[in-house]
Amino acid sequence: MKILFEDLINTYSQNFPLERIQKKMQKSGYLKRDHDPDVRISKNLSYLLKHGAHKEGLKIDKEGFVRIDDILQLEFYRNRRIPAERIKKIAGTTEFRRYQVKTETDQNGNPVDYIRATEGHTLKVS
Repeated sequence: MKILFEDLINTYSQNFPLERIQKKMQKSGYLKRDHDPDVRISKNLSYLLKHGAHKEGLKIDKEGFVRIDDILQLEFYRNRRIPAERIKKIAGTTEFRRYQVKTETDQNGNPVDYIRATEGHTLKVS
């Protein structure tokens, strides 16, 4: 049921603003905070960036940043077809500024987005 719900959100968010859909569902009592797809994504990001990046095979730089494109290749994100823009939006809207996003250019001049958790790490960064 949860995957179906997230598929519906992804489908309808193309036609309607995601915030509008979520607010209506929360107001009706159908969508509780723990079922909010953005909360689930944020919790998964938090785990990855603070504790699980090495276990998931993600490369972390010395400042704790991970490429967003690498995160999107993980099963959780790939199965839900989560775009990089949604991760950046979630990172920018968390109430406690849990994440920091930066954009750098690669050797070909293409922009590359990175994200890191701002506190609470148990990982060693390289």
